[in-house]
Order: sequence, then C-alpha cells, then structure tokens
Amino acid sequence: MKQSKKAKKMGRNKRVKTPEDSIERYDMVLQLVSTQKISNSEAYARLNVDRNRIVIQAPISELAKANPEVYSALRATFKQKGNIKRFTDECRAFCEKEPTASLMAKKKDEGALLDFSVV
Repeated sequence: MKQSKKAKKMGRNKRVKTPEDSIERYDMVLQLVSTQKISNSEAYARLNVDRNRIVIQAPISELAKANPEVYSALRATFKQKGNIKRFTDECRAFCEKEPTASLMAKKKDEGALLDFSVV
C-alpha cells in the first residue's frame, strides 16, 4: 500500500524520548547555523523542527557541551522511561550555577552553542 504525502512527512519528525535525541536535534540546528551561516529560524524551517522544543530542551545539550562530567553524572539518573521535561529542568539548574554558566557564555560567544537571546 502506498503511503500518503502526509504520512511520509510525519515519519520525518522524530519524537524526543531520550537526552541523546535532544542533543542530536540541537546539533543538527547548530551545524546548519555554523556551517551555512544561516539564521536559527531558517535552520528550524529547513530541518522541520519546532523552535520552542529546541529552546526548552537546550539546557540538556548546553550542559553536555559545557560540563560533560556533570552531564554524565546527571545522565546516569535518567531512566529509560524517564520524563524528559524533568531532566531538562535538572540540567537547567546546573546550567545556571557557576562555573558552568560562565563556560556556556564563553562557548556561545565562540559559536559552539546556539544563542537564543533576543538582541
């Protein structure tokens, strides 16, 4: 049986179930922004991902890149059927503490992390 166009499109959108899925999605946007020198908005459109999801789950990726040791310890607490929102909130709490906050600011200036701040 032939799939409809809508069904094919829906197959491309992958639901984020683990922190690794969230990091993968963040990295795809980051790669487009940094290599092709396009805006965040254009990268979201090209990848067909929701901006709010990326922004809400960004602390997971930012913590993993800025402070891998803390992320690894925190990741060990995430269960297979765990709540990704709760894990995001835990990561956000660590991202707001020093020295992680200053490391993240430095990486955002270097372009190693996405900057969501409004100018």
